[in-house]
Amino acid sequence: MQDEDIIKEFGLENFSSEEQAEFIKDIGENLKLRVGMKFAEIMSDDQLEQFQAVMDSDDDEAATKWLVANVPNYAQLVADEMQAIKSEIQHTVDEVNKA
Repeated sequence: MQDEDIIKEFGLENFSSEEQAEFIKDIGENLKLRVGMKFAEIMSDDQLEQFQAVMDSDDDEAATKWLVANVPNYAQLVADEMQAIKSEIQHTVDEVNKA
């Protein structure tokens, strides 16, 4: 999902660019944490070690490729977690927009 899509989806058009950037950053960090927890639940110890080695290289593209190759339903897991985040924070954004 692109930043512009997130801004529209959550009704952030009236927020300052700094507030928008912070919101988008928070969503990204939350998504990484939640998806990482899901992956840890389904990966073997060997896979976790392999993935950690890829992550230590700070190569996001290599990490994504590794996940696609080694985690069944990778894209669906990410989409499901993003939807959960959207559902949880939409109420908060609505409240801020009312103020």
